[in-house]
Amino acid sequence: MSHRPGFKHPINVRILKSRPDRLVDEEELLISGDNEREVCLRAEEAYCSLMEHHQNVAVEVRCRTLDVQNRVQEYMNFVTSAEIRERFISVHEEGR
Repeated sequence: MSHRPGFKHPINVRILKSRPDRLVDEEELLISGDNEREVCLRAEEAYCSLMEHHQNVAVEVRCRTLDVQNRVQEYMNFVTSAEIRERFISVHEEGR
């Protein structure tokens, strides 16, 4: 299989909203694209919008290019860290 110049593998980020009393996920958002920065920003926005209403939100990153997958995963780990979540929640509560 030849690799076309300029072709990027798609980056897929699944954001899952689940309930602790259920084994199945209630809602899933799939963010997909080949622009790493754009996918990260869209995934962060989707994650934060679900976090406003739900405590259990999981993030899964998939890409055939491992270094890209690792960078996006690292970014999403930062977004989902407790410190960031607390800051996000407190900013939104002040705005109400």
